[in-house]
Amino acid sequence: MQEEIKKLIKQNIKLTQQNKELIERDHKMIKKIRRYVIISEVTGILKLIIIVVPIILGILYIPPLFRDLLDKYQEFFGIISKSGSINVIENILSGFKDAGADIDTDMITPDLLKLLK
Repeated sequence: MQEEIKKLIKQNIKLTQQNKELIERDHKMIKKIRRYVIISEVTGILKLIIIVVPIILGILYIPPLFRDLLDKYQEFFGIISKSGSINVIENILSGFKDAGADIDTDMITPDLLKLLK
């Protein structure tokens, strides 16, 4: 009976040692998995920041820049008068008159002038 108990104890010790090795291996794998998950979360947040921040900045800052640029462009070419109304027809007609063409402005209908202004 004592022989059998000694044999069982040795077998128990062997199995315990195997369990310990398996637990250590699992613990190492769990550490690697945790590290991978943390790194993937951080890179996901960085990707989101890299994509979202320029879009938000673009939405906030680009329209005023384009508005200023368009105002300067229109002012440079004389498309907008000082009152703020578009006087394209007057500019075109004055350009034709300066070139020596005889244009009767009464030929343009008031509806067309209203539409263009």
